[in-house]
Amino acid sequence: MASKQNITQISSEPDGLNQYLDKIIKARTLILTLTFRSIKIKYSQTALGIAWSLIQPLTALVIFSMFFNYVISFDGLEWPYPVYAFTGIVIWNYFSYVFSQGSTALREGAGLIQKFNFPKIILVFSKFLVGLVEMGMSLLIAIAILIWMKTPVSINLGFLPLIIIITGSIGLGLALIVAAATYRFRDAFHIVPYLVNFGIWFTPVFFPTHILPELFQKALWFNPLAGCIAFFRWSLLGGTTPDWQYLYGIFIGLTLFVIGFLYMKKTEDKIVDYI
Repeated sequence: MASKQNITQISSEPDGLNQYLDKIIKARTLILTLTFRSIKIKYSQTALGIAWSLIQPLTALVIFSMFFNYVISFDGLEWPYPVYAFTGIVIWNYFSYVFSQGSTALREGAGLIQKFNFPKIILVFSKFLVGLVEMGMSLLIAIAILIWMKTPVSINLGFLPLIIIITGSIGLGLALIVAAATYRFRDAFHIVPYLVNFGIWFTPVFFPTHILPELFQKALWFNPLAGCIAFFRWSLLGGTTPDWQYLYGIFIGLTLFVIGFLYMKKTEDKIVDYI
């Protein structure tokens, strides 16, 4: 538990943007403490520990590879289907973890919120960092699968960190919106599992976009995660450059991040009264 000295005090006057950012930066020790604490709690009480973060995407890969590779066969893929599917699973799991866990971070941190004054946003941001750690481990497995299946790694790898940060930021933005909304709508977080479970079927995680009618392909341009997954595969695997129109969806996603950040800033001082 972080000491009271490490926790930034908040004045009664609303902070300007620069002051708010400064308080978040000064709370970096607390952010790291919360991040490592979340990782420890998540895996310390399981027999396989942190290996679960690798087993889950691999299990999904096996199930969907069996179904889509043998029951429904996709033609025209640039890469082996297991490679295509796993890269989609990895980036989607990262997004969904940040979104779902970040949405409930304020409820989980209710004890801290009631006892101390600090930027509440860091509770949500710590989930972003936990997801980033798990993403890194899953990425190592993805690269191992590429080597095993003799699939060359792309020369576009330099774009990979940017795509990963953008994807996590979109999940973080949505999480901030939901987490901040719970101070007025206490059950808001219940919608998140439904959004994640339905959203995966409207995002090209397991299926290639070229099998869809042209109208649906164009609709995916406005899905933030469709663009992130397309550019993630391109940066890791190479191949055809994704349609530039996917940037529409990515712009929408980053706009949601800005909205979520500002919404949390506006409401977080009121949250303590509703936790």
